[in-house]
Amino acid sequence: MAISDLFGRLLGVPARIAQGGGDAAFVLGSPAPGWSVACLLALAAVWFGRIYVLEGSRPSAATKVVLLALRLTAFAALILMLLQPMLRITTREEVKPIVAVLVDRSGSMGRTDARLSAERANALRTAIGSDPRTLSRSEIAVRLLTFEQQRLLTRLAERFNVRLYPFAAAAEVADPNTPAQRSLLPDKAAGGSTQIGVALRRVVQDLAGRQVSSALVLSDGGNNLGDDPVAVAREAKAQGFRVDTSGIGDPTPTKDLAVSDVLADQVVRKDNVVQVFAGLSHRGYAGSRATVTLQRGGAAVETRAITLGAAGARQSVTFNFTPTVAGSFNYTVAAQVLPGELSRGNNRRAFKQ
Repeated sequence: MAISDLFGRLLGVPARIAQGGGDAAFVLGSPAPGWSVACLLALAAVWFGRIYVLEGSRPSAATKVVLLALRLTAFAALILMLLQPMLRITTREEVKPIVAVLVDRSGSMGRTDARLSAERANALRTAIGSDPRTLSRSEIAVRLLTFEQQRLLTRLAERFNVRLYPFAAAAEVADPNTPAQRSLLPDKAAGGSTQIGVALRRVVQDLAGRQVSSALVLSDGGNNLGDDPVAVAREAKAQGFRVDTSGIGDPTPTKDLAVSDVLADQVVRKDNVVQVFAGLSHRGYAGSRATVTLQRGGAAVETRAITLGAAGARQSVTFNFTPTVAGSFNYTVAAQVLPGELSRGNNRRAFKQ
């Protein structure tokens, strides 16, 4: 049965429930038929009444009536306790499903795609209000989320509980008080890799058991380490939500030649032959010729000319030289910058010997 406002205040029922945010009612943990309770009270009244009648004229009849009423009240209270009365509060509130927005902030998101085709540039200009060929990929992502005519985050927040996950090597939940323009900038400290699968797994684990509508990934798609994104997306589907993606940047495969690693002894002897092994990788230059130079303090020690093999495969170059001066020197393995390379920073790798 529902309780009155007075009893609600006495029992401490929250005001929001009293104002229509829910219901409060007395219920019995061990309910019994009403006729059985009435029979018990009737038998108690007969029993107690008989006792008072047998006591004679003292005390007075009025006092006996009061005492009988008190005994019946105590007996009724005992029955009520045995029936385990409790206050049940029912609340109703609208829970918005969650949308997770994952934004790539790896180092590659700092690039500008000046060669973006006119067709794609014009389509993006409508969404972000500026020429995408003059903006970095991170700036494009921020504008897609916050540009006044797009207002993706604002529009999502009207229907969903939005969780923002910036990611590179790992994903973190963005502080809602931090402007997106700052929290989504490329991560210079941990932005050396793009691990979309790891970021998706963080979302799957964080939101397990919650009502999730979808996860939206904004990235240039350069996944290069960590869990397989496709496999983790299947886990998300099994958990009840889908993963949507929006690619940012020029989809045309970029050309790049990089010195991926250098292997050299840290301690060598004067006038002894020393070997230095350099690993190379490339995209888009299969069959091309390139030169790789070992430098000491800026001066060339040895240069090798090589023919690049299959794209993505590691290729090794070996340098042999004999140091003629004792001491510790700074060395650099430098690969030739080939036509069409967008990034030159990975064409060199330094070491000390």
